[in-house]
Amino acid sequence: MGFITDEWISTDVGTGNYTAAKVSLVASRPTSEFSKRHGLVMRLKAEKPVSHDHQFVHFDASDVLHFLVCSLREVAPGLRAEMVSTMLGEISDDELVSALDGEVARRRSR
Repeated sequence: MGFITDEWISTDVGTGNYTAAKVSLVASRPTSEFSKRHGLVMRLKAEKPVSHDHQFVHFDASDVLHFLVCSLREVAPGLRAEMVSTMLGEISDDELVSALDGEVARRRSR
């Protein structure tokens, strides 16, 4: 389960009387005691460019994994390939080999 700050939430949201806000997004690893207590592994900051108003969404590991799977499923094949290539470039050779070994074993057991 994740958490979200409530600064932008208003009674109008439920009625559909709201507009989308343009924001910049930055993901980082949370380090607060709150995050540690709740097992949170990623924080997404949405910040309005002019006012610098911001909102955080905090994710636990299952949320991040679910988000990743949904993202890979829903984006166009070209972007999916770029996402996978980028992710693979971020892990060590040992992590890559371990992940591939696990996936091959999982597929063979079907």
